[in-house]
Amino acid sequence: MAIELAAGVGISLISGEHLFSTLLSSPWTTKKFAITEAEKHEVRRLYITAIALTLLTAMVMAWLLKEIWCLIAALLLCLIYVSIYERALSGKV
Repeated sequence: MAIELAAGVGISLISGEHLFSTLLSSPWTTKKFAITEAEKHEVRRLYITAIALTLLTAMVMAWLLKEIWCLIAALLLCLIYVSIYERALSGKV
């Protein structure tokens, strides 16, 4: 069961990383080009979309494997990404 759990957590994390990198520019680019409130709102809308899809993928993995760790790992990843992008939006990256 350990290999299945590792694979489930890995798939949850990799899918989350891919969703964030597909939907959003880099934090540096976000810092430089998301200047207006409308642009910042768009970045937030996109990262909320990435979060929803990441957690959906993780929930499916958690359900298939009957393990909550897939969801916990994906949630932690989302929190890290939100922190990074919020820092970029405030010019602190």
